[in-house]
Amino acid sequence: MDLGELPVGDRVFSGATNVPDLFIVPSSEIQPRSSIGIQKRPSYLIMSDSHLKHLPERLRQPNYDVDIKLVRGAEWISQYDPELSIQSIISLPDIIEAVSSSVGVGFVIGTNTLRHIPSHEAIEQVKYIITVLHIIHNYYHRKCS
Repeated sequence: MDLGELPVGDRVFSGATNVPDLFIVPSSEIQPRSSIGIQKRPSYLIMSDSHLKHLPERLRQPNYDVDIKLVRGAEWISQYDPELSIQSIISLPDIIEAVSSSVGVGFVIGTNTLRHIPSHEAIEQVKYIITVLHIIHNYYHRKCS
C-alpha cells in the first residue's frame, strides 16, 4: 500500500484522479426526499389511587391505548405527604410528558382526601387541580372549552 492511498481527514484518496472527494454531511443537514406520515395511536391517561391496582399499566384497545399511572394512597392535595398529592404529581416531568402526549386525562381518586377534609373542600381541590392542568397544558383548556 502506498502512503498516497491512506484516508486523510474526511476525504479518501485512491490514487485515481477521476474519483470524487467524499464529504461527510451532518445528519441535521440532510433533507428527506419524501416524508412518511406515521400516525401515533391515540392514548388516554388515567391517574388513579389503588382502586385500579389490578389493571396493567397499559391497556391496548383496537383504536386507542389507556395508560394508567397508579399512586397508592393518592389524595387531591395532601397536607402530609407531597408524594401522594395529585397537585404535586401532575408537576413531575414524566407526568407532564404523559399528559402532553395524551388526548385526554381522567382521574380515579377515592376517599383518601375525605379522611382529612369535608367533601365540599375536596370538590374545591378537584376544581383547583383541573385549573392547574389547564394552566400547565393550556391546549387541554382549548379542547375542553
